[in-house]
Amino acid sequence: MLFSLEIIQILKQNIVFNQFNSEELGEIFSLLNVKQKKYAKDQIILQQGDPLNYIGILISGKLMLYHTICEETPRLLNVIHPAQMLGEAFVITGKHISQVTIKSQQKSNILWMNYHPTNSTTSPIQKDLIARYHQYLTKSLAEKIIFLQKKLYVLAQPTLKMSMITLLQFYYCGEDWITLPFKTHEELADYLSVNRSFLSRLLNAMERDNIFNREKNKYKLNTKFLM
Repeated sequence: MLFSLEIIQILKQNIVFNQFNSEELGEIFSLLNVKQKKYAKDQIILQQGDPLNYIGILISGKLMLYHTICEETPRLLNVIHPAQMLGEAFVITGKHISQVTIKSQQKSNILWMNYHPTNSTTSPIQKDLIARYHQYLTKSLAEKIIFLQKKLYVLAQPTLKMSMITLLQFYYCGEDWITLPFKTHEELADYLSVNRSFLSRLLNAMERDNIFNREKNKYKLNTKFLM
């Protein structure tokens, strides 16, 4: 199965697929019956409660994940950016029912794939590829759980200012500069569930108050917050 260089570059940003070369990716995607599907802006991709039999990886666009309890207003749970996966927890655990509603905020392109091969894998090479795929997928899911646990703690802070400080403390590794895993302010705003312009004003105010210095996605936190 052949994909454009652009798609291969996106796949290489994902922890599951960056361990495979282009030839191996083609073989894996043939075994997993990968299909590419495009969605319009504001299109509902899956409703909460719909059957979900495939794992997706977002190639382009932006997806919003909502959850509804007892017919209340849907609550935004997460935002999916390119190179991130969706649905893997429900498929791997065998539940095959979406617990969230997935909506495209922008025109989006998703690769959908099986968890298990569609045909029997008789070749030792094929078996090894699938075993590695399952291993990396499990690792990716574990890291996502840790990421979401941190996010819950960050968002539980009483103010957005404290949420931002807590986030920086999580990623402090003893170096002067803290690098956050967000490429743009939009991704950081999505993580914190706030408007991007509001976040920009907050970051500017925190910098003026000498809470941190910053350069793009790198922050130098005032030492009094590292005690």
